[in-house]
This record gives sequence, structure tokens and C-alpha cells, in this order.
Amino acid sequence: MALSNTEKQRRYRERQRAKRAEELKTADQFFGETVNRTPFFKSFQDDGNLSDFHLYFDIMCIDAPDFKDDSGPKSMFGLVEDAGDNADPYDGAHGSLGRAEVMVGCLLDAATTLAEMVRRHKLREIDARIKDFEKELVLNPSAAPTIAQQLANLVKMREDLQHSVRWTVPNWQTALSTG
Repeated sequence: MALSNTEKQRRYRERQRAKRAEELKTADQFFGETVNRTPFFKSFQDDGNLSDFHLYFDIMCIDAPDFKDDSGPKSMFGLVEDAGDNADPYDGAHGSLGRAEVMVGCLLDAATTLAEMVRRHKLREIDARIKDFEKELVLNPSAAPTIAQQLANLVKMREDLQHSVRWTVPNWQTALSTG
């Protein structure tokens, strides 16, 4: 029996959806499915930078994460997984390598957030000290040269905090060319 135009269109759209879904497959998924043969946790234990990795967490007074098996990413309290939607909260990250990749992104986000919190605190404190020095200047005009120098230092600190800092981080994500 010949297909109706509606059925032909439906099958065509299904093929197009399947094609788009395959194109949307990320390079990291491709790496995981095609290239990666050794689980990350096995090479993690033997890596020459492991002691540095542990040292940085020790300095922060935080237990360093360990990769003893090939378990994938998960939140500590299940909040991410229980968000309610059916979407993959870790965007296809699987196994210990996926957990490490998610961890890198989260550490960068946490560092950025903490840096912003520190910056806001310092700006509030600087602004408060500027107001204190301005009041002192009214009460003690003879101290103007010393106060002016202090104000100049505070203004310079405030200007420094308006800039961003750039850190070079090795790329941990892979990319595929499309087409």
C-alpha cells in the first residue's frame, strides 16, 4: 500500500529529528563513546599532579574528592537530580570522567562566585572607610594631608576591584567540527 502524503511527511520529520539529534551529540559524548577506553579514575590515581590536587584542597581545609570508581556525577543531597524535570541535569556526563568534567566547571563557578562575594565585601568596607575619613576631615582639618593620602589609597583599591582577573585554564572539553 502506498504511503499517504501525511505519512510521508511524518516519516520525513522523524528522519530529520533523528539526524538533528545525532548532530547535537557533543564532542565529549563522542569522546566517551568512541575514544575513551580507560576509565578516568584509573589514570587519576597515577597522575603526577595528584599530590598538588590534594594540597590545594588541604589548604582550603576541604576534603579532596577522590575517584575510586567509575561512578558518574551526582549531587550530595540529591537536589539536582530531584529538580522535577526529566532532563539530564549533568548533560550527558557519565562515569568518573564526566564527574571530573562537571567538577571542573563547578569549581570554576564556585571560585567566580566566591571572588564576587569577596569583592562586594571589600567594596562595602572601602566605602565605609571613605565616609569615616570624610567625617574625620570635617572634624580635624589639620589632618587633611594624611587623610587625603588615605582617601587616595582607598580610591585606588576601589578602582582595582572594578577590574576582572584572567586565569589561564587548560581546556578539558573537546569539540567536533560540524559538517
